[in-house]
Amino acid sequence: MKIRTTGVLIRVEPLESVVHDAFDTLKKIKLGEKIDPEPKTIVFPDLQTLRSMLTDERIRLLSVIQSKKPDSVQALAKLSKRKYANVFMDVKKLESLGLVKLAKETNKSRPVSRYRELNIKIPLTAKATP
Repeated sequence: MKIRTTGVLIRVEPLESVVHDAFDTLKKIKLGEKIDPEPKTIVFPDLQTLRSMLTDERIRLLSVIQSKKPDSVQALAKLSKRKYANVFMDVKKLESLGLVKLAKETNKSRPVSRYRELNIKIPLTAKATP
């Protein structure tokens, strides 16, 4: 699988704002206006959700996948010095976000990072939770 050369934009934006933007885009399409494609974007509704999905351990896994290119999730667990079950759950979460692809190979799945960098945008007006 080819790794995308650009990063992915990750931003915090309330759901209402995302829905509003989607309706604006649909209106433009209906009117026949040209829509410029946006870069791959992952949107979280608040900082708490962002933190729960992109934990320090998951960011570390992305870094190990990118730099060491492990040939299996088990090899990734050994490289990261973590239990296989926990690494597997984290890799599945990263896959659900579209940040990792599990390439199926004979008797194993090889984790592949889909991006070289994460570009995280947090507006100063975003609500923080303790």
